[in-house]
Amino acid sequence: KTRTQVLKERDRLGHCFYRFSCGESDADVYDRASLFLDTLFREMDNGHHDSTQNILIVSHELFICLFLMRYFHWKVDQLNSLKALDNCEICELIKKDGVYTLDGHTRPPTQSS
Repeated sequence: KTRTQVLKERDRLGHCFYRFSCGESDADVYDRASLFLDTLFREMDNGHHDSTQNILIVSHELFICLFLMRYFHWKVDQLNSLKALDNCEICELIKKDGVYTLDGHTRPPTQSS
């Protein structure tokens, strides 16, 4: 298939579920982010991480955005309103009164605090 044919097929099927040849769909990455988050919570519950310590996650833009979508239970339109992340950009989850929020720099406008 040509690139044009592939992009038309992706538009027809939807960006979330289209899987490029030898690649992942957004839904695949969302599932991977969910598994990672479950593992992270389990390790914290089992005492493998001190709850007062910070955790640094380094990954690519799509994973970070879908991780945030999963963590905050965003809908697709909320995810789509998130500004594109620059290369090597930092997204910080800030804990206040026991609740994490996304820093104002990257927070989508539809997120409730």
